[in-house]
Amino acid sequence: MDNSIACGSCLVRNTCQTVCNESQVPTKTRWKAITIAYIVPFVLLIAAVILVEWLGYSEELAGGAAIVVVGVYYGLLWLVRKSIDKRLKID
Repeated sequence: MDNSIACGSCLVRNTCQTVCNESQVPTKTRWKAITIAYIVPFVLLIAAVILVEWLGYSEELAGGAAIVVVGVYYGLLWLVRKSIDKRLKID
């Protein structure tokens, strides 16, 4: 699989490309990357939908709020991308 195509906009693509260069990525680093890229946004999405519906608003508003919350999360990740890159750097 060509990582330059599949991972083009991923924040931790350098980590994955290092794996393709046959370097060993510590399990802890992999789990940090997975958590940042997939688990946290998923939890935020579900929490936003549940919270907005619990507050009595429509499903459409809940869906829109969830998209906004995840968008803000990824925007914040973009702002701190250099810090994340340093933390996930592989020697």
